[in-house]
Amino acid sequence: MPWLLNEALIPVEIFHERYAQRTRRELAAGRISLSDAVENLNFGFWRQLTAERHEQTIWRPYLRRLFPERTRRVRVHAVVDHMVVLRNLVQHNNMVVNLDLRTRWKEMLWLLACLDPTIAAERRQISTLPGLLSPQPTGVSHADDRSRSRNRRLPVFRV
Repeated sequence: MPWLLNEALIPVEIFHERYAQRTRRELAAGRISLSDAVENLNFGFWRQLTAERHEQTIWRPYLRRLFPERTRRVRVHAVVDHMVVLRNLVQHNNMVVNLDLRTRWKEMLWLLACLDPTIAAERRQISTLPGLLSPQPTGVSHADDRSRSRNRRLPVFRV
């Protein structure tokens, strides 16, 4: 059984026990793959895995091997935490204009590059997000932008 589903390693507060039991049964019966099980984990799960309280039980024996040598758990946790906060703000239609979105984008690319440099390079190349984060052109005020935005569709971008 993969460490991710090991009852002794993953505390209940991270991996809801009902979900874990159902996932183990479905894996054993061949109804789902391990990829399906991982795909259905929520973002909060990954944030909890990188928390300080799990450094000895999860980070050191398992997770740190996924990252380049000398990658610090504290940095990974901070980036994952920022991603969870940003995702939740967007999901709940909260304002994100006060966040440093350019830094968040760089953090996401860093984390992705740690796990898969090829995919990170691909994302960097095809994403339109950096263009949307470009500084506002000179002579355009935020007031003008707000009045026009009521009648304008938001741009679609690829992350």
